Amino acid sequence: MRLKTSLVIFMLIACGWRGADLRAEADAGREAPPRDLPPEVFLESARQPFVQDAWGRFAGTVQYRGPAGRVKMPIYLAVMFQPDFMRAQVVLDRTAHYGIMQVYYSRGLPNITVQMPEQAPAVDLKTLGIEPKDITFSFLYWRFERELAMDEVRGQDCRVMELRHPDTGERVTAWFSADYFFPLQVVSHEADAGMPARTLEFTDFKKHGDIWYVTKLRLQGPDWKTQVKFGEGEIHLSADDPPPPDLFFSTQKLPEDIGTAE
Repeated sequence: MRLKTSLVIFMLIACGWRGADLRAEADAGREAPPRDLPPEVFLESARQPFVQDAWGRFAGTVQYRGPAGRVKMPIYLAVMFQPDFMRAQVVLDRTAHYGIMQVYYSRGLPNITVQMPEQAPAVDLKTLGIEPKDITFSFLYWRFERELAMDEVRGQDCRVMELRHPDTGERVTAWFSADYFFPLQVVSHEADAGMPARTLEFTDFKKHGDIWYVTKLRLQGPDWKTQVKFGEGEIHLSADDPPPPDLFFSTQKLPEDIGTAE
């Protein structure tokens, strides 16, 4: 059966989710549909990394409004998935290259390494409100705290769960599609803080072949807003289409026709 995938990219990303056909096959032995599973069992499925090798690349724009002013710049994202790791590259304004690697283990938190640009841009990922956990969705592996009442996000039924980092105490409230294990909205809280620090929401999707990916997402804090929109994109199973040699760019400037601002 051909894999059908919903790909969460945050920015960013960016983590792979298996879609309806494969999910139905995996759930065939279960009596309860995803929305009725115990929360720990539901999360176990949501936490599974990409089950087949895949890669994708996406170009678009990022817009920010906040204390640093108003900013609009091109953004490029490349991702590669294997069952035990994912690699991503984000390029801001064609010159600032960020490298992200996440390695999965049989238990516990994944290991994340971030390579910063050789020269920091005037407006960096941190200013834009973008964090490594947005790109890798590492928060999925945090400790489950509790499940809240069912809710809706843009008309989709969602299971709402609170997760907490076992070391830092930081927590998130995540709205998962009740039928596809897919997080549609994530609210982050600092440790012991009452007010939310950031809200991440995925708002638009597009299909390339048999695979879906996010085309628009929004981030918002108390005094700032960021929107990422991918106007161009492609994603493939590596078995069908091997990754191209130029998937990840070196630190030299990107070609002018990649990541062109809209």
